[in-house]
Amino acid sequence: GTMALTISDDLLQTAGMSESEARIEIACRLFQAEKLTLWAAAQWAGLSRVEFESTLLSRSIPIYRPSVEDLKREMEATGRYKVVLTRDRDIFVRLRKRIAIARAAGAELFISLHADSIGNPAVRGASVYTLSEKASDKEAALLAKKENKADIIAGIDLSNELSEVTGILIDLAQRETMNDSVLFASMLVVDLLREINLLQKSHRFAGFAVLKAPDVPSVLFELGYLSNRKEEQQLRSPHHRAKIIAAVLRAADRYFAETDRLRRS
Repeated sequence: GTMALTISDDLLQTAGMSESEARIEIACRLFQAEKLTLWAAAQWAGLSRVEFESTLLSRSIPIYRPSVEDLKREMEATGRYKVVLTRDRDIFVRLRKRIAIARAAGAELFISLHADSIGNPAVRGASVYTLSEKASDKEAALLAKKENKADIIAGIDLSNELSEVTGILIDLAQRETMNDSVLFASMLVVDLLREINLLQKSHRFAGFAVLKAPDVPSVLFELGYLSNRKEEQQLRSPHHRAKIIAAVLRAADRYFAETDRLRRS
């Protein structure tokens, strides 16, 4: 249903705001408290969705925060996982810093969760990204040129190796990491298909910075589009979030079972 609210002249005078400013202020607060969806709050504020998103960002109000704490809790409850979050509050962490946190924690899998917003409100569906070949080649070349070669690949000090040997070892490590990333991505797509709507081309390849760790299998999981009214409502629904968490957990279980089997054989 719609929310009707009249703002009295006395209240506006006390607050020192025009009616349009007051409507925007209240819409922002109701959205932050999760009482209104993005679309409903924008409508109530008298703004387009894009204008309201800009207003939220200017006030440092997150448009959407995936329920990473719920995922962490569910995964750790199995006793099989230790989950480290790259951030535990709404602050920006540089993309390369996120990789550094994962590597410092000795991560065996790095999952980035994201919800997108684009100009076309008809587009909806989740997708999973892994590193593209082109981006991988560029990253390998940059890594080989690094002054400090002691921490390029976990557990291997390349400081005293010939440049040709360094290049080969980086390439081998990166190749194994990319194969493992693709393995997890394909398993996650299969498990997601049982639960939620996916884009037609659900496994995609890109050069995103969060996918570039040479020794940690990494995926970027695009949960869906906040610019689609129905999908935004779903992403804010605890039931929908629970289905996503279940799919990630099943995929992780299958992935580690398979990688353990391959390493034993």
